Amino acid sequence: GLIVNIIFAVLWVALLNYICQFKYGNKISWFLVLFPIIFFVILIIALLSAGTFIALQNVKNKELMKKVNNQ
Repeated sequence: GLIVNIIFAVLWVALLNYICQFKYGNKISWFLVLFPIIFFVILIIALLSAGTFIALQNVKNKELMKKVNNQ
């Protein structure tokens, strides 16, 4: 596994170095480096928001069920 990770890292660095040689290469390279991080942050925020929404809906459903049972 370590050897595969080292090979992947070397290939990734070589690809980024190749992209940096173009006119807008630096911006594209930074985008490729930061995109996974930004994507996962957005994904975590979305999952936390969805979890909170589901939890709040469960609380509201329990309150409604209590009202229905009381009547």
